[in-house]
Amino acid sequence: MGSAVKKEIPRYYRQRFIVTLLQYLNNSLTWEEFQKILFLSQQETEIFYYDFVFSCDVFHSFQAESDIEVLHRLGWVEIKNNNIILLDKLPSGKGLTQPETQKLVQFIRGRKYFKEQLIFSKPKKTCEKHSIDNETVLFTIGYEGISLEEYINQLLRRNILLLCDVRMNPISRKFGFSKGILSELLPKFGIEYLHIPELGIISSSRKELHTASDYQRLFTSYTKDLNKKKKFLFMVVDSLVKFKRIALTCFEQQPLSCHRHCISDYIQKEKEIKVIHL
Repeated sequence: MGSAVKKEIPRYYRQRFIVTLLQYLNNSLTWEEFQKILFLSQQETEIFYYDFVFSCDVFHSFQAESDIEVLHRLGWVEIKNNNIILLDKLPSGKGLTQPETQKLVQFIRGRKYFKEQLIFSKPKKTCEKHSIDNETVLFTIGYEGISLEEYINQLLRRNILLLCDVRMNPISRKFGFSKGILSELLPKFGIEYLHIPELGIISSSRKELHTASDYQRLFTSYTKDLNKKKKFLFMVVDSLVKFKRIALTCFEQQPLSCHRHCISDYIQKEKEIKVIHL
């Protein structure tokens, strides 16, 4: 292992964690094995760089999957026949901190380097099965301040069956929250995706929002305009009838700082539907 070609050092410590983990395992791993070992290593070392989606029979980090792709482009790992193979070690002083490295080494040595033992050991945090709740509820959720994995976990915990994206432009610099990724990933967890851009707010209207009164003026104007958008509000109502548990989503963490609360307030008033802001 080693290379004469100078490679770009991984930018984030979480990516260096992956390289260091693969280095001490000294094995090639399948994608499934990698996810399981990464999960176990975090649980036992208590070094938490990644969140995981917990579904009934799987735990998965989409950020870690993306980071492997980054490491592949940088030349640190090879992806071949569904296997992840480490190509080089990090230079001295460019890896993890010494305490983190010691914890990771102890984790590997404690498992006696047996890959099978690492993979099939029971995790400390097992996948939870979410209770089925069929009560009709309109949820709202923002993705500000949380990872894609925790976002999906919140939807799963409430048995939400449809995510209704009310952003006008469903593009995000934050990993995982653009329309393309959400519409592809959510159905794998039994959650449908629907984008209604007509219920969004144009970006220019959100500029120069500094005070509570600025937000109030914006949302007052938006609420008045909802009377002209009944066709699209009925799309939300019809979805509630069909799926029973759906969620409106946008960026802001606090619902009162986001136009989604105007939509939910309007529907709640018109249809007397239960609303929960996550």
